[in-house]
Amino acid sequence: MNASTETLHAPAPFVRLHIPLLVDWTMEAWAYVLLGCYSAGTRLIGLGTAPLAGSAARDAMWAWEHARGLALPATAVPNSALLFSLQMLLFWVGGHATETLARLAPALAGIALVFMPLLLRKELGAIGALAASALLALSPSLTAIARSADGIGLALPLAALTAISIWRWQSAQPAPGLQVAALAAGAGLACGPEYIASIVALAITSLLIAPQSLRQWSPVLRSGRWWLAVGLALAASSTAFLQYPAGLAAAGDGWGAWLADWLAPQGTTSFFTPLLTAVLYDPLAIGLGVIGAATAARRIPAARFLSIVSLVVVAISLVDPQRRAIDEGGLVIVISLRAAFAMNWFFAADWSGKRAQICAVHACCLFAVCCILYLVLGGIATGSTGAIGQTGWGLLSVLGVVFAILWLVTALVGSWWDWQIARRGALAGFVLTALVWTTASGSALISTRAGSAVELLTGESISPHIRLLEETATQVSLRARGSSTDAEIVVLGPPSGALAWALRDFANVRYTNSLSATITAPIVITPGEIVDPLLGSQYLGQRFNYELTRGRLPTDLPGRIGYIMFRKIPVTATQLVLWARADAQLLR
Repeated sequence: MNASTETLHAPAPFVRLHIPLLVDWTMEAWAYVLLGCYSAGTRLIGLGTAPLAGSAARDAMWAWEHARGLALPATAVPNSALLFSLQMLLFWVGGHATETLARLAPALAGIALVFMPLLLRKELGAIGALAASALLALSPSLTAIARSADGIGLALPLAALTAISIWRWQSAQPAPGLQVAALAAGAGLACGPEYIASIVALAITSLLIAPQSLRQWSPVLRSGRWWLAVGLALAASSTAFLQYPAGLAAAGDGWGAWLADWLAPQGTTSFFTPLLTAVLYDPLAIGLGVIGAATAARRIPAARFLSIVSLVVVAISLVDPQRRAIDEGGLVIVISLRAAFAMNWFFAADWSGKRAQICAVHACCLFAVCCILYLVLGGIATGSTGAIGQTGWGLLSVLGVVFAILWLVTALVGSWWDWQIARRGALAGFVLTALVWTTASGSALISTRAGSAVELLTGESISPHIRLLEETATQVSLRARGSSTDAEIVVLGPPSGALAWALRDFANVRYTNSLSATITAPIVITPGEIVDPLLGSQYLGQRFNYELTRGRLPTDLPGRIGYIMFRKIPVTATQLVLWARADAQLLR
C-alpha cells in the first residue's frame, strides 16, 4: 500500500467544536457573571425569613390547598392568577408549602430582569447596558419587589420584556420580536393590574412621541397568529396548564380590579409616596437617570422615549388613588435604563495623562464631605448636636455649608485642570455616595429589616412571633396527641390570612365565629382583645404579636431625619392568644 492509498483511506479527522474558555471571556462577560451572582444572592438568600402577610398569605394558602387536591372556597379569587399557578406548581413539585417556594417565582423573575438591558445593547451601548443592569441588580426597591409574594414581581419583568420585544420588532432587529411580545403579553395579563398599568404607560408614550408607529399594528391585530399566541399564553399562565380552570376568571377579575381602583376613594397616603419612596431607596438610579436625560434626551431617540415614559409613569403615580409605595418599581426600571446614557457620557471624556487619578481624588474628597454630613445628620436625629439643625433654618444652614464646600472643591478642580474632569469627578462622587446608601438600604431589606413594618416597601407586615405561636402549638400537640400536627385547634376567626398559613401543617384545624365553655380542644386561638373567651380555668393563655402597623411619621424635624436615616418610627401590633389546656398531656 503506497502513501497515496493510505491517504485515500485514512479516516476523516473529527471536527473540533470551539467552546470559549474562561480565559477567553471579556471583562464585560465577567461583569455580567458577577451581577448575576449578586442579584441571585440578594433575591434568594433568606427568601423565607419574613412571614407571609395579608393577601399574599391567603393566596399562598389557597395554592397549597389546591395543590393537595382540596376544594377552594367559591369566593377564592387570587390577586395574581399567574403567581397562583406558579405557586401551586412549585408546592406540588416541592411536596410542601414554604415561604421560600411562595416567593421563588417573583425572585427568579427579578434575576432575569437584571439581564434585560442586554437586549438593548445596541441602543444603550456596551457600557450603558452594563450600567443599567448594575442599577437593576443593586436597586433596593426591585429587590424588595422580587422578594415579595406579590404579582407585581412578575408583572414588571413581563412588561419590560413586552416593551423591549416590541421595540426590537419595530426597529427590524432580530429576536426577541413580536411572538415573544405576544407570549409575554399573555402571561402579563394573567399577572394582575400592575401589568396593565405598565402597558397603558407605554401606549400613552407611543401616542405622544410617534403616533404614526401605531400603523404597524394594523396587520398584526388582524393576524390570528398574534391573538393565538396571546390566548395560549394567557390560558396556560392563569390556569397552571389547565390544572386550575378558574384562573381565567381570576385574571379577568384582576383587570376589573385595576379599573375599580381608579374609581375607589382617594387613599390616605400622600400623592408623592411613590416618588419619595424611589428617592429614599434608589437615589443612585434617580440621580443617574436625571443626568442621562439631560445629556442624551435631545440627541438619542431611545433616551427621548425613556424620558417620556418616565414622565408618564410619574403622572400616573400622582393621579393613582391607591398610591402604593411599591408602585414605584416601574419608574425605577425605566430610569435605570435612562441612566445608561449618563455612564456613556462619563466614559466619553479624554482620560489621557493623570485625568483618571484627578477624577478619583476629586470623587473621594466629595465622598468624605458627604460622610461628614451623614454624621452631622445622625447627630441631629439623636439629639447629640444640641441646637444645631433642630429647626428648619438650622438644617438649611448645615446643608448650605456642605453644598458650598462641595461646589468649592469642584470649582477648584475645574479651575486648576479642566471642567470636563471636574464635572465627571462630581458625578463619580455622587455615584460613590449613592452607591453606599443604596447598598446599605438593600442589605437591610434582606437581613435586619426583612419584612419589617418600618419599611415603606414592606406593605402588610406580620410579626416574627407568628413562628413562636406555631412552635408553641407544635409542643402542645406533642403533649396532647404524641404528634406535632394532629392536635385539634379551634381558631376564632376566618380561615384565611397569615394565621391560616402558619397553621397549614396542622391536620385538624377548625375555624369558628363563636366559642363556648363546652370546647375541649387542646389548643384554642383567639384575637388578643378577647380577655375572657369562656373557656374555663383549665386553659392557660400566651400572647403573641400578630399584625404590625407602621405609625405616622414624626412631626418634628429630628424625628423625620431619624426615619430617613435609621427608620425610627413607632410600630403598633395586634395580638393573638394561644390557649392551651393545662391537662393537655392527659388527653391522649
